[in-house]
Amino acid sequence: MPRAAAAPCQGLSPRPVPRVLRTPAEGAEETATGRAEPRATPMLLSAQLHLMKSVETSIEVNVPVSTCYDQWTQFETFPSFMEGIKEVRQLDDKRLHWVAEVAGRRKEWDAEIVNEEPDMRISWRSTSGTANNGTVTFEPVGPDRTKIYLRMEFEPEDATETIGAALQVPDAQVKADIQRFKEFIEARQVETGAWRGRIEGGEVKEKGEQGV
Repeated sequence: MPRAAAAPCQGLSPRPVPRVLRTPAEGAEETATGRAEPRATPMLLSAQLHLMKSVETSIEVNVPVSTCYDQWTQFETFPSFMEGIKEVRQLDDKRLHWVAEVAGRRKEWDAEIVNEEPDMRISWRSTSGTANNGTVTFEPVGPDRTKIYLRMEFEPEDATETIGAALQVPDAQVKADIQRFKEFIEARQVETGAWRGRIEGGEVKEKGEQGV
């Protein structure tokens, strides 16, 4: 399967302006300049911080590590087992376009693979849309058994997504997605395709071979 972002006038001194004393508004503090600045309340500080939410999970899959890894490289099959993912288009060896439905709203974003080491690890990050990134690693625990570790990070865009994160909805969804991946590949016992190239620091180092 193919891997198919009016200057001041020079030389003029500003006219002195008499300082006017005024009472700071509620929730503000007066600074040395005489201007009332918003007080740094906990709520204000929280609103100013863009905190990434993280989700981690793992699962053991009853297929060899090469089969498990090869199937994960077939990103266009992700809608088969990932809830809310409507489409994934492989733009080239390292770039992907995602289409999803979140809380009834359509979302699209681009992502790039930053690291890919056959049978070991795949890491990615978004390059547009909602900030998100993640890493999936593969560890053989037997000749026909693999343990998958998945860590994802994302930045909620609004109150709906923030509340959802607080209720552990993303955590439950990611765990359900990886469980469906397990069921998908165990039922097949063979990958739908493969890409055995290598990517380091966002650069394709080896093209690898494509298989079906």
